[in-house]
Amino acid sequence: MFKKRVNSDRAPDVFHSPRPDGRCADPFWVLQNQLRDLEPELGFDPRKITDMAGWRDQVRGKLRDLLAFPTGYTQPAYRCLWSQRRPGYELQKWEAYPEPYALSTCYLLVPDGVSEQSPAPAVLCAPGGAGSKELLAGEPERNGQPTPNRFPERNRQAFHYVQAGYVALAVGGGDSREASSEEPPPPESGDGLWNQVWAGCAGERNAVLYKYQMLQWLKTLPFVDPARLAVSAHSMSTTHVMMAALLDPAVGAVVYNDYVCNWRKRQVATGLPSLGLIHLLPGMARYFDYVDLIAAMAPRPFLVTEGGRTEDLQLVKEAYRLAGAEASFQFHYYPKYDSPEKRQYDNVPLPDSMSTYQFLEYANVDAPNHYFKRELAIPWLNRVFNHNGCR
Repeated sequence: MFKKRVNSDRAPDVFHSPRPDGRCADPFWVLQNQLRDLEPELGFDPRKITDMAGWRDQVRGKLRDLLAFPTGYTQPAYRCLWSQRRPGYELQKWEAYPEPYALSTCYLLVPDGVSEQSPAPAVLCAPGGAGSKELLAGEPERNGQPTPNRFPERNRQAFHYVQAGYVALAVGGGDSREASSEEPPPPESGDGLWNQVWAGCAGERNAVLYKYQMLQWLKTLPFVDPARLAVSAHSMSTTHVMMAALLDPAVGAVVYNDYVCNWRKRQVATGLPSLGLIHLLPGMARYFDYVDLIAAMAPRPFLVTEGGRTEDLQLVKEAYRLAGAEASFQFHYYPKYDSPEKRQYDNVPLPDSMSTYQFLEYANVDAPNHYFKRELAIPWLNRVFNHNGCR
């Protein structure tokens, strides 16, 4: 009996069809084999791509198609709900309207001394998991309870950036909605999440759209220098923020606080565990992987703070070399894996069957030390934007 749902602490079962033609009747095993052999149509292959700019435009266009952003929609002006003084900066809460009928909120942290006459660089910040904008801003959680985050002091990205003289926009995890007290809860019989998929509005689409739309607003603020606009994300949000940046050439730098790997290969090796709706973008695997999307960011400055599978990092590095900007892609491994002799699985093919924990070893991930690396991110961004790091 083969189990299709696998625990992260054990390797999944492997099924090989006994038929000479290798065919399977169960759709699960069909998909497993199809994904193993899949060659994405727009995947980055340095042996085949001769026009980096043309390939990048194709990737960006296909990503926009898959995300199915609303057409013909212009965001209404955002509304400031309140502002409060904090030592060295002002904290503002804003109401946003990223698509028809949608309401969202965000925090804007504005350093003292910033003005239309003295604009500052700006950073959109997004948290890991279901982390809140309150966590990012270093504020108490809205429910009055202690934050469940393991590293609250380290993961308050927006607070760290505003202390360094950046205008910081704090956007919550997922699609960043904040439910209104005036709205009744959805009926128990209504499965809103799968209806979103049916309507072409899957979780990843919403997460990218909301961040993309807030970027469009952020760069219009008169005290923001639109030539020095960055995004910074931790863990779950890294792919969403990176995709939003890929769609907007105005974004000048990306801080990717997570590890890099080929997700399709990871999924196949670990038995196709659930991606979760927040990483569900129907059809994406046919065209590219997250590694390919990072490669398409070349030549814009891109920082990876938690390493990843070395072969995937090297593939991105090759994209930057072909774009004439090899120095613009920088990555740091976890200290546990920061030298070749510590990385025993470099250049070792992934086994057919492995647990999630085993895969993390192959990807050079030190999970207990997964948090925002401000000591890497802020000095790097200061150099990219020629920013002195203070106001």
